[in-house]
Amino acid sequence: MKSKILEILEKKGSYVSGEEISKEIGISRAAIWKHIKKLRELGYEIESKTNEGYKLIKSPEKQIEFELERLLDTKIIGKKI
Repeated sequence: MKSKILEILEKKGSYVSGEEISKEIGISRAAIWKHIKKLRELGYEIESKTNEGYKLIKSPEKQIEFELERLLDTKIIGKKI
């Protein structure tokens, strides 16, 4: 789920409401909030504004496993990290 949320935030480039993310992924807004909290703990700088939503400001210097897997464009080799 975290990688899907990151993908949505990166693709949009501006604020995305928790409701919009929850509809696209199919989980509750409360679950979105928990995943955003975890992403922040992992070093992602995610800004939140009332009535606007979430915006990815900065990713951590260190690449995280689920993020690398999402960026790999392979079918077999290197897909599992």
